[in-house]
Amino acid sequence: MIRKTRIRLLQKAANAGNKRAQYRLGLCYYYGRWGVEKDQSQGIAWLKEAAKAGHRKAIKLLMEILPYNDPDLYHLQKEYGDSDE
Repeated sequence: MIRKTRIRLLQKAANAGNKRAQYRLGLCYYYGRWGVEKDQSQGIAWLKEAAKAGHRKAIKLLMEILPYNDPDLYHLQKEYGDSDE
């Protein structure tokens, strides 16, 4: 019950544009955490939202997991470079 409530609140915050919530929700879906069924495409979608909002960890993770020819990866590399900052 607590996990469902946590996910519901996280979803609400992510939908409202909270980049930290988007990142955490992306991790939940991508890795199947907190009782969320694993859905990598949904996870990547939330991670991309967080990255667009400037969440550095989301950007770094996407640069590691997206295929090299993904157009969003090209944008992230152009926008934020290949640094490990």
